[in-house]
Amino acid sequence: MIDERLLRALYPPAGLLRPRTMSRVLGIRGPVVMTGGMDAGLGEEVLLCSSDGSRNVRGVISGFWEDRIMVSPLDDVSGISPSWFARPLGRTLSVPVGQELLGRIIDATGMPLDGELRIRRVRPVTLPAPSALERVPVSEPFHTGISVLDSLITLGQGQRVGLFAGSGVGKSTFIGMLANSDADVIVLCLVGERGREVRDFLERIMSPDIRSRTVAIVSTSSEAAIRRVYAPLAATSVAEWFRDQGLHVLLLVDSVTRYARALRELGLSLGEMPARRGYPPGVFAQLPLLFERAGRTDRGAITGIYTVLVEGGDLEEPVSDEVRGLVDGHIVLSRELAQQGIYPAVSVTQSISRLFGELTDSRHQKAAKVVRQAFAVLDETRLARRMGTYVRGGDPFVDRVVDLEGDLWQLVIQPQDEVVDKEESLRRLVDVAKRLAGSAA
Repeated sequence: MIDERLLRALYPPAGLLRPRTMSRVLGIRGPVVMTGGMDAGLGEEVLLCSSDGSRNVRGVISGFWEDRIMVSPLDDVSGISPSWFARPLGRTLSVPVGQELLGRIIDATGMPLDGELRIRRVRPVTLPAPSALERVPVSEPFHTGISVLDSLITLGQGQRVGLFAGSGVGKSTFIGMLANSDADVIVLCLVGERGREVRDFLERIMSPDIRSRTVAIVSTSSEAAIRRVYAPLAATSVAEWFRDQGLHVLLLVDSVTRYARALRELGLSLGEMPARRGYPPGVFAQLPLLFERAGRTDRGAITGIYTVLVEGGDLEEPVSDEVRGLVDGHIVLSRELAQQGIYPAVSVTQSISRLFGELTDSRHQKAAKVVRQAFAVLDETRLARRMGTYVRGGDPFVDRVVDLEGDLWQLVIQPQDEVVDKEESLRRLVDVAKRLAGSAA
């Protein structure tokens, strides 16, 4: 049962509205409904109403062309006919915000998916990012409880990071491990997921304790492209509200690739020309607007983890390449490591935190440098060791790396339900680094 006050706050019934103008529906092209001119602006909500008032469909103005307005419906368009008319609402899409959202699941338009929701505060979905002068430098480490991150790819509160992974390499499990972090609130956004996997993820991967401090925003693959576009924006708005209360928020968006595909679908339907591998330019204009809203201000911090689906291991495909240039670091999950049973399958040599130097001391940095060099040696000598052509004695450091390979992988391997203390992560790192350098532990 949906709370009537929330429904009226978000989407007032057509009968309660005082429309500024109305316009007839002129046609439908793919997922876009075309109407005549109205006194309405880009991004404004519209109600598409039947002539007898028995049914209405919510939509958002997504474009203009000459004397026509293009509306992207949020709901099913079956049954819409030329007798319908469009009515602007005079506002942009909003979502509910507040402590009452903790432990709840909502959709991209703010409506609850798990029962009644009594809440009156709302926040627009599309908001500008904080200005450059509002931002506070990221200086406080973010303890994730994942040993390989805290020791070798240290993240900070307010950092934005890309998580690059193909299918079947443990991405969802890794996200679940990140939820064990010390963040005050977790905002989880699932974009374009199969409906079957949503409940499975929330119940199997996230413990009841984690769910009690999590807000989930869900838009499945079967929903309209405009909903998949708005889901990460709605999740960011929710995260911003908690940040403004002085909290540290972990924003998990899975995945940016499906968000970009929804933007592509919407852009092409509006007449944009495809450019980079079929993606129109508008997609790459929207990505920084999403990422820039996360970060640290003088009120609180949003640490953003944005997953990217890597097709065929190609880190240079357009979305992956664009995201890597916009975020403050990237974590790469390797299919080869996953096939060897190494979980989480983090590729140390391909992953980096751009703020590592600002978040760690010299002792930590020296140890991490030695261990990173050791992982690079393992990569370089893997083929020779498999073929039996590796000969000891050429380089003492390489010999020590080969001898300590098992200890190196223990810095990476970690059970899903284990949380490693940050001091323990550093102790393990320094211990292995000393032995690699030929010093006593």
